[in-house]
Amino acid sequence: PGAALATDAVQLPLETPPSPAIIVQEATEDWSGVYVGGFVSYNTGSADTSLGDIDVDGVEAGLFAGYDVQLDNYVFGGEADIAFGNVGGDIDAADSEFEKRINGWVRARAGIAVDRVLVYGTAGLAINGSNPSTTDDDWEAQFGWTAGGGADVKITESLFGRVEYRYTDYDTD
Repeated sequence: PGAALATDAVQLPLETPPSPAIIVQEATEDWSGVYVGGFVSYNTGSADTSLGDIDVDGVEAGLFAGYDVQLDNYVFGGEADIAFGNVGGDIDAADSEFEKRINGWVRARAGIAVDRVLVYGTAGLAINGSNPSTTDDDWEAQFGWTAGGGADVKITESLFGRVEYRYTDYDTD
């Protein structure tokens, strides 16, 4: 007689490939609370005036203050800035110039914190104080909007650096 061979069936687990996902490292720094700071900015753009289009540029310096709340890695808050400087340009056709000396912004911010870095987007109201006249020293306020983004990097527990880009539009003002 022949020998019989018997085995139990073995079921092997099927491996499924991992599904694509964005994995954000847990924040180890807390970005919640009040903050204040100063900045220097370079501005460039164009202004459409009743006397013609002009290119404007210049440097401003100012102060900002804000408040953020952090939930897990997500940071939400608000910020206000004020800047003083001389941003302007010449209107060749009228032998005159356009200048603005004060700007203000009130913005909302939302971002993601990873360790000592906060990457954020921002948008809000822009206010510009300028002198559009060629004959007097009257100043006007123009209102518009601003939006942009940036990154804050903690240098120490109470000091951070910032890089930011913002677009501001005053429409017909």
